[in-house]
Amino acid sequence: MKLKRKLPVLVLAAGTAFVLACGFPSQEQVKADFRAEYPDFTPLSAMAGEGHGDAGYYHIRYKKPDDDKTYEQIWLYLRQDNGEFKLVDKERARVIE
Repeated sequence: MKLKRKLPVLVLAAGTAFVLACGFPSQEQVKADFRAEYPDFTPLSAMAGEGHGDAGYYHIRYKKPDDDKTYEQIWLYLRQDNGEFKLVDKERARVIE
């Protein structure tokens, strides 16, 4: 029974460790990229999602000025030949709240 309660925490920890080990961009780097792309929007979070060694998806939640809704956009970063990750694709934004 105790394992059932700890399992979600273990899965989250393993996912975080995987993202860090692969050298994906940090949440702060993704937020900085977002601010550069959309300077008038307010990023709320940048959560690493699915991915593998050479690709990582980030779920970015944000607010637009004068709008109470929360939006989400998924950005894809790919590892380049020099080993650095670069933003290569963005999904269309959707309202989540």
